Amino acid sequence: SEAPTLTPIPNPTTNWKTYTSSQYGFSIKYPDYWAYGVRNNNLQIAFDIPTHIEQSDGLVSGKVTLEIIPSSTQALTIDDAIKKISTTVFPVKKSNVGNLEVAEVHSQACPSNNDCITLTFIHKNNIFQFYSNADSEKYQNLPIMYQMLSTLNFTN
Repeated sequence: SEAPTLTPIPNPTTNWKTYTSSQYGFSIKYPDYWAYGVRNNNLQIAFDIPTHIEQSDGLVSGKVTLEIIPSSTQALTIDDAIKKISTTVFPVKKSNVGNLEVAEVHSQACPSNNDCITLTFIHKNNIFQFYSNADSEKYQNLPIMYQMLSTLNFTN
């Protein structure tokens, strides 16, 4: 009998655009129909459809925002990072995305003080907090956050 023919599953991120930060040494892909806005000396990058990126009071927000908390002098664990970001304890789901240990936290402690989901990870003692705080859409954004995170590439 003939061996079954396997059809490769197309990579959904193939045609996505790429955001690159030379300051923090990384690139990340985002959906091709989205744009990005940057604030706070490249410490916040918001991704969303172009008409939905909001900038006010020194903050930028979109469906998904990547915030970078610059390096500490001490080595951090993922648990240290979560404690540094929030004093409130929330359930944490840890997983690996590529070479990163990622903590998924459902909390009420986003920078905008809204209920949100964060994916937190550390690189070179910089804390990266990837979050979605669009209340009605946050769970819909979680798969796309993981897809974006899977494209993250550090150059340093």
